[in-house]
Amino acid sequence: MILGFSHLTLRCAELNAAIGELGNFGYKSDFIQTNLQNPKGKQPFSTRWCDSMNMALMRSPTGLPVELVEYPWPASPSPFFFEPILSVETPKGAPPSGIVLEELATLETIFDFKITGQLTSTRFPLPFWTTHIPGRIGIVGLIQKVTHLETALKFWKECLGFKTAVIKSDTHSCGQVDLQSPLKSWALKIAIFGDKSLDPRSVKMDEDGITCLSFVSSSLNRDRIPFIKFPPFPTTQPFNIEINKRALNLEIFDTQMGFFIELMEVGNVGK
Repeated sequence: MILGFSHLTLRCAELNAAIGELGNFGYKSDFIQTNLQNPKGKQPFSTRWCDSMNMALMRSPTGLPVELVEYPWPASPSPFFFEPILSVETPKGAPPSGIVLEELATLETIFDFKITGQLTSTRFPLPFWTTHIPGRIGIVGLIQKVTHLETALKFWKECLGFKTAVIKSDTHSCGQVDLQSPLKSWALKIAIFGDKSLDPRSVKMDEDGITCLSFVSSSLNRDRIPFIKFPPFPTTQPFNIEINKRALNLEIFDTQMGFFIELMEVGNVGK
């Protein structure tokens, strides 16, 4: 059973600088781990390879957790299949761009808050959409771009148990997927827009932007089954690793839709 959302993975050029940047957005480091073993199963999903990496898990009391990862080479430019929506203390940012007014209205309907603008980060090349939700600071939702909306909705529902919906207007269709959880930080809502100009098969895990979403599993052996049937996705196969002194059983799947999914089982390594 998928228990909830764990974190999104965001590539950074300099870990300490990225920690400071997210600190400006209301985040604090939960832990920092250097020279972490880079599992061999990830090698086909990377543009280059090394045996270790540096990472930090960043948390906001009211936002989605973020895993920062640093590799010893520059990131390759990549189309951004995910763009975060950031709740800030006061409305700010440039006027929204790259989306038509009808889509912006749909976006605000899905999330039930007003989009106030976009922020350009000095450390991350992807745009941060902004909103202002009283009492909330941090990333509160994601915008996803896909080449095939129906396939994406089917994936989120069948593989991870999201509730899905399609919102139609005179000019476009937009998807909404929602993973509910009693814990706010384990819940996730995504607005999905179609963009047939993108090439999802070219994305690698070590490229710029948000390339991977991680979910907490009660049983990796059971929860991996939809991923090997959907049709089957390329996978690292299950592997054991210790992160922040916690034993984890992980598996990463290349959805071939422009992003990767990590399933994470805690405290049940090797079973």
